[in-house]
Order: sequence, then structure tokens, then C-alpha cells
Amino acid sequence: VPGRGWSVPEVSAVGESFVWMSASTATVEFEQPSNTALRVQFRLLQPAAVEARDSLECALRDEPLAMRVIDKTDNKWTYEATIPSTDQDQLASLAFKVRKQTIPMISGRKLAIPFDRIDIQAITQKVRKERWISLTGNRIANFIRIIGGFELARSS
Repeated sequence: VPGRGWSVPEVSAVGESFVWMSASTATVEFEQPSNTALRVQFRLLQPAAVEARDSLECALRDEPLAMRVIDKTDNKWTYEATIPSTDQDQLASLAFKVRKQTIPMISGRKLAIPFDRIDIQAITQKVRKERWISLTGNRIANFIRIIGGFELARSS
């Protein structure tokens, strides 16, 4: 994931790929083009602690984004938020924040929420192309999806 605060990619016992938030804040960085509002959809799996999911916030450039649940099935929650357009191209840092992390006895790591999908789509500009960027590594099937004329920032 191009950003900070994420654990290593994992695969569940039923074959679902995911990555944990391993910090109280995890980010996804990308280039947002001017005059382009974006729709962000992300799906969470069962968290290590329900309090983590209940405290989840999403922000862009330290400005909170209104999130809404658009689907909840089989212990999976899909959320949606809108990123407003800007008047110039700029680096964007989408931050997911929780107030609660836990250390499961099995792993001994601080964990918060497992994500298996993050989609970012242009909604105010004609979609010119669609590319898929792996959320959890090239060998695993779930992705950050970037649609429209913008790029993920390169992580160092």
C-alpha cells in the first residue's frame, strides 16, 4: 500500500486476502488531479476489536470525510466517502484513523482493522482509463482500484 501504518499482506483461512491497519493511523497516498472529485469505497473485514471499527474515521489533508455504510454482509462492511475536487493537481493523503487497537494473543502485533479493498474513482471527470494497483501484493487478488486520470504516489 502506498502509504504508512499498514501490516504485511495476509490470506485468511477461506482464501480472502487483506491487510491490517497496524497503527492508529494508516494512509494511502495518491496524486489528485485538479477539478476532479473522487469517490472512495473501502471494505473492512471483522476487526480485532469492534471498538476499532466503531471508532474508524477517514480524513483527507486532516479534514474529516463523511463516511456511510453502503453494504454490510457476512462480517464485511463497505463504506463510501467523497473527496471534493481541488483547483490544482496535488498529492493527497487519505488517512484512516482508529481510537482502539488490540494485540491478539496469536500474533502479538498491534492491530486495528483488516481492509481487503480500497477503490478510488473519479466522479467529476470523464473516466479515461482504469488501472488496478495491488493493495496486498502482486500474488494476492484484492486491490486498490484507481479509475480516472490520477496516479498513486510512489512510496519510498
